[in-house]
Amino acid sequence: MTNDASSTDDSTDTRRKTNPIDRTVVDALDDHAIPLDAVDPTADFDDLAPLSDVLADDRIVGLGEATHGTREFFRLKHRLLRYLVTEHDVRVFGLEANFSETLALDDYVVYGEGDPRSALDGIYFWTWNVDSILEMVDWLRSFNADRPVDDRVRFYGFDAQYSHGAVDELVEFFESADAEYLSTVRDDLNAADDEGTPPHQDEARKAHFEAAERVIPKLRDRLHENREFYVERRSESAWELALQHVRIVEQACEHKRAVHDRQEGTVDEDTATERCLRIRDRAMADNVDWILAHENADRMVIWAHDAHLNRVEQTVRKTGVSATSLGGHLAARHGDDYYALGFSFGRGSFQAISEVPDAEGDEPAYSLRERTVESPLPDTIDATLADLGHPLAIVDIESAMEDDRAAEWLADPQRHFSVGATYDPENPEEYLTEYVYAEAFDGVCYVDETTRARPVESVESR
Repeated sequence: MTNDASSTDDSTDTRRKTNPIDRTVVDALDDHAIPLDAVDPTADFDDLAPLSDVLADDRIVGLGEATHGTREFFRLKHRLLRYLVTEHDVRVFGLEANFSETLALDDYVVYGEGDPRSALDGIYFWTWNVDSILEMVDWLRSFNADRPVDDRVRFYGFDAQYSHGAVDELVEFFESADAEYLSTVRDDLNAADDEGTPPHQDEARKAHFEAAERVIPKLRDRLHENREFYVERRSESAWELALQHVRIVEQACEHKRAVHDRQEGTVDEDTATERCLRIRDRAMADNVDWILAHENADRMVIWAHDAHLNRVEQTVRKTGVSATSLGGHLAARHGDDYYALGFSFGRGSFQAISEVPDAEGDEPAYSLRERTVESPLPDTIDATLADLGHPLAIVDIESAMEDDRAAEWLADPQRHFSVGATYDPENPEEYLTEYVYAEAFDGVCYVDETTRARPVESVESR
């Protein structure tokens, strides 16, 4: 994927006539706002003290983001992670990234093994290959360095979009524990390896799915039937991880098959899209729960887009398509032990994949580019939060719902500017998602002005 950090500061001025903001609602939200002093992860925690009561008893704390490319979101989430680790003894962190590949980051932050830049590059996503994430990873390593191993923060991914890393881990496990058996399933295991690439409409991909369907039950049965042997040859933890890698291959192939079917048009578009959403977010929730159980953890911080972390559902704009979100599953399973913090911003820049102007050829070309909005879109929660006048604040929705001035407004759908991997600056209104904040989030963090997340390679080249 090409990074383009030069002459790409395309701006969209979204100022226009709009309905007046309800001052009563603004005043109520302000009364339930916690102003923050800084996004800087190294800042002291005095201003975060009011969060102790909010987050003290939550087993899973979800930190969202309104875009996948905002530096201030990432730095503030790093700061909140530091706070929860140092002040509340959280020892497990999860990222919206492929489970098996992120074990290289766990090796680094826990044991100091490997190179963090290579590990970030190895999880496929430009979203995380930025300086603010690298800074967080390095801090986790420094925090862990002189602590007992059982008191170190663990780093996991909980997504399952690719089978490649899991296949590599399974090959390594069976090579050391049961090489003779590996030889009997090696061809199918290799065929189930997607090599970290997206699904395609071709016959080879169908063979990939068929191989996965053959080998997954074989591997799972082998591991269960020979548990004592594998625990003796490796360890209990290694055996549990091997089973989880099998599960990742299964989850990734199920998701890829759904994407493939949508591309081929074998089912109608809405049904296929709903299936893709449902499979992925359910898998992420299952993996979060597996991590909690595997680590025997009391608490965990998870990091993902608002669309996944909200407590209700993920929706496809301008359609009737929706499916229970990652956060929806966690809320159903954990109730009030799950806390979802959404994110919002007023103005500034972020990075996303956009079409390259005047690209030659029949197919449009796309690249990672800086995009800017000059002010909040009208009639959005972003515009209302901007009117609070705080450069940086967290609004406690739980307490605001007890305030008659805000309760009805929070119980109504509110539009929210939200960008995932792609963005068309000519149509910012296409990126408005509706949430009933009383149901979807426990709190919302507002950042008045933002800048683009800085890709690691562009930072190093300066």
